[in-house]
Order: sequence, then C-alpha cells, then structure tokens
Amino acid sequence: MPCFDAEEEKRLLICLDIVQTNPGTKLAKLAREKRVSYDKLRRRIRKVPDQRAKGGHNKRLNPPQEEGLKRYISYLIRIGQPPTKDGIRRAASQILLTCGEVSGCSKAWATRWLTRNKEFFKTIRAKTLPAERKAVHDREDVEGHFQDFQYALREFNILQDDVYNMDETGFRIGCLNGRVVITHTNTKAVYLADPEIRDWVTTIETIGAGGTTIPSMIILAGSVMLEKHFQNDLDDNTLLGITVTGYSNDIMGMEYIQHFHKMTEKRTKGKFRMLVFDGHGSHLSDRFTWYCWQHDIVPFRLLAHSTHLLQPLDVGIFQPLKHWHQVALHDSIQYGDLEYTKTDFLCAYETMRRRTFKASTILSAWKKVGLFPFDPSLVLDKMKVFEPDQLAPLETPMTPRRATMTYVEAPPQPFQTTPTTGNREAHRVYLNMRLFDYMELEIPLTPSYTRALVKYQRAVEPRVLEASAIKARDTVRRLAEIEKTRRKTGSGRHVQKNGVLYKGKGSRQIMERTEEEQAALDAVVNTRVQTKVKKTEKEYRKWVKLLPKNIDTWRDTAILHRKTIIAVLAELEYIIVVVS
Repeated sequence: MPCFDAEEEKRLLICLDIVQTNPGTKLAKLAREKRVSYDKLRRRIRKVPDQRAKGGHNKRLNPPQEEGLKRYISYLIRIGQPPTKDGIRRAASQILLTCGEVSGCSKAWATRWLTRNKEFFKTIRAKTLPAERKAVHDREDVEGHFQDFQYALREFNILQDDVYNMDETGFRIGCLNGRVVITHTNTKAVYLADPEIRDWVTTIETIGAGGTTIPSMIILAGSVMLEKHFQNDLDDNTLLGITVTGYSNDIMGMEYIQHFHKMTEKRTKGKFRMLVFDGHGSHLSDRFTWYCWQHDIVPFRLLAHSTHLLQPLDVGIFQPLKHWHQVALHDSIQYGDLEYTKTDFLCAYETMRRRTFKASTILSAWKKVGLFPFDPSLVLDKMKVFEPDQLAPLETPMTPRRATMTYVEAPPQPFQTTPTTGNREAHRVYLNMRLFDYMELEIPLTPSYTRALVKYQRAVEPRVLEASAIKARDTVRRLAEIEKTRRKTGSGRHVQKNGVLYKGKGSRQIMERTEEEQAALDAVVNTRVQTKVKKTEKEYRKWVKLLPKNIDTWRDTAILHRKTIIAVLAELEYIIVVVS
C-alpha cells in the first residue's frame, strides 16, 4: 500500500472544488497540472473515500461494548486496582461472551486497543511502596480527604445525623494486661492470674455523627452457635455471626451492610446516608458497593494507613471499649473465675458497650477527627512534618484528584438510575408502557418511539457490559480466595523430619501413603463383609439341610388343619339342621 501523502490530499481537494465549479473539466489534464493521481481523482469524484476512512469496521468490540470496557477499567482504577493488559483482554472476552460471541480476544488485541484509546488510558509501571513510607501521609493527601468528604456531603445533600462510621475490632477474650494495683511497700512485684484463653472474637461497631449507635455485630470463632451464646443481656438486635477463624470476611461484610441498612433506614432524615470505613477487603467487594448504592448509602473510604488519624471509632471509641473489657476480665478473675470463655464475654459485652458508647464520647470522637464540627486543623496539626531530604517526593498520579475521590462510586447495574439522575427512571417507565400498549392493545409504535428506545439501549448497554465484567472479576477473585483457603487448611501430617526433600518425591510419598491407608481401610471393610457373608452362607446351608424335615412337618400340620376344618363344617351343618 502506498504511503499517505498529505500534500497530495490537499491538491486532490483543490481538484474536487474545480470539478464541482466546472463540471466539464478534463480530468486527465487537471491531474497532470495539479500533480495528482488520475485514478485517485476519479475515485474521489465517484465518492470513494480514502482508505484511512474505512477503518474501524473490523473492530472486535462495537461502540457500546467499548464504552462498557472503558467504564470497567475506570472502576478498577477508582478502587485502587488498575488492570494489566491481560486483565483488559479477559474483561473484553467476558463482554463478548455476555453478548453471545463464541471466541474472545487475542493476546495482541489489548496492545492495539490501548493504542487506539491512548487519549483515555496509558500504561505505567506500578511500583511497590515500603510500609514505613506508605504510612507517612502528605498534608495534601489529608487535605484532599477533607475536601472529598465535604464534596460528597454537598453532592448528595447528606445531613450530619445520616453520617456513620463502621469498623471492626478484635478481642483476645482471656488475655489480661498489666494493671496498677495497691500493695505493701516492701513488695517488689505482683503477679495476676491470667486465664490465658486465646479465643478470638471480632465485633463490628457503628457510630453516627449525631451521637447515636446501632446494635453490634459479633463474630465468633467456631462452626456452631450454642444456646448459651444467646442467654445474656445483649440487645435483641445484636447480630451474631460465626466463622472458622473468628475474623470478618466478604460474607460477614455483606451480612453487616444488610444489618446496617435495617437498623438505620427508618431513622434517616434525608434521602442518602453516608458510611465511612477503612480499606478492609470485606468493605471493597462489588456486592458490598452495589448494595450500598441500591439502598441510598454513599460509601466513603478513608485513606490507607490513616485510621489512627481519620477514623472516629479508632480515635475515640475502641480504646475505652478495650479498657472496659479489661475491667470485666479483671473483675471475673478477682472473684476466682479463671475460665473466661466466649459465653462470659458475651454476658459482659452489653455492659461494656453501655459504658463506652455514650453520646458525649461519640460526639467527641467525630470532633477529634475534624469532621463534625468541620475543622481539618485538628488532624493536620498532629501530622509529622518531614523535611524534603528525608522523604523523596512521590511521582504525580496519572489522574487528577477529582477522578480519584475517596467515596466509592457504584458500579452501575442494568436498568438502574444513578443517584443524580432525575428523569431516566421516568423515561424507562414511559418506554415500558408504550411497549406494553403495543403488545397488549396493538397500538402501533411510532418512529420517534423506536429512536428513543434505541438511544436508551445504547445508553444502558455499556453499563450492563461493565457489570458483567465486574461480576466475572468478582467470581475469579472468590475462586482465588477458595484456593488460598484450601492451601492454608491442608493436612498438617508430617512427611519427613529434618533433611531435604524434593517436591515431586514428597508428593509421591504422600500419594503412596494415602493409597496404602486406603488399601488398609478397604482390607478391613472386606474382612468384615467376608465374615458376614460366611455367616450368612452357614445359616443358609443349615436351613437347606433341615428343609425336608420341615416340609414333612408343614404337610402334617396342613393335614391336621384340614381335618379340623372339615370337623368344624360338619358341626355347623348339624346345628343348622337341628335349628331348622
């Protein structure tokens, strides 16, 4: 294919103007004068476009699918998990699968797609950040946090009483810390009895900016809830959960957000509620975020490694709650109870909450983090000041601050309106009503309705495709978590003590040992079965041996019964004759 010549294209445009002005112009002469290709000039006159204008017809994704893919990539960037090229290719293949395509995208497709969309996205090498450096926040980041918080309040018109903060905290229920006690002056040391119960309990607490709270969610370690777990003074609306480890996970996170919605829905004064939380994985799942937006809950995520500065529960609530736990544990030990179990903890927990979750304490926690009343200086003045030579500046992020707001935008779902759209729902209802009239009443559809329906479908389809890509990603993530859990919960039996061992050899030893154990188990089962079979055969042979004698006995018995019946019948006939 010949190279593109921009100057020749300009001359071709001039020739086209001349031909339009003077239709009788000789094309060959004009082409020689203007130094253009005669064939190109003829093609332009016949309305054959330039080859470059024909591109895009063989793209793997159509425009709605491309828009859905772009929205999905933007969503991953917003939640701090930017995708790789392979991730983009898998998402595009998932979109094609959702649309009924059989084949996906090739390995080189992602590179070509990024080249075509370089005005939207670019590739950049991500760098790991040491924990000690990541924990140091620039004043600009914290100031941006307060700006984003105010922006979210104004954007959704959220009232102070509708703002909440949630967080998890854990208890080693039987671990006693040191305490200040009174003793004799000549005593050098005092040792307290420690139950050493290491059972772990996680509680999820929520406080409101208006000084309110909702009943807790308590997660116990184990597999079974017992009746004694419910025989205590806990609030009737306290939600009890149970996991193998006693820690929160995605499932417990979904149970919590439903509990939060149930407890705060009726007390909401405005339309939207805001839930402030940290970056724990159970708060960042797609299902968690979708549920929030479906129920008018604005999720607002705090900066990473900043909860000691910005989270009200960490700053003003959990420390006194842990203090009252230690008081309850010490009181239990003081009176001779050295077995402080989960049941004892649950019995004492409501008292611990009443002493901690006072309105004044909750309001003080919100004040300390500078949110209500709004005063960022309370946090900024606590921050450690670093000289430029102590900490090298970080690279400029690839997106502006407004594009990386800390409140989590909802991944849109099909046929749902965004919180700021007022007329899309009415438009959807109108389209459905017209379609119903056509199907039930046979009222013909007008061309304007058809155009409106096509526009609406074009607007909704990218959201549907984005949702399908997010759902596929969530499925892959869950499968990875299951595999990770399987590795952690593998058998703890020994393979070899000391020395070295190849992985393949170790695997063969495990397989051989498993096969030997299974063979031994099968041998035991076979022995029991064979013993039972032999016993049955012995009883059967005995029964066969006695069969002739039993037959004679049965025959004699039958003859005797027959004679008896005949005698009875004769008696009946005699009685009948006498009576008659």
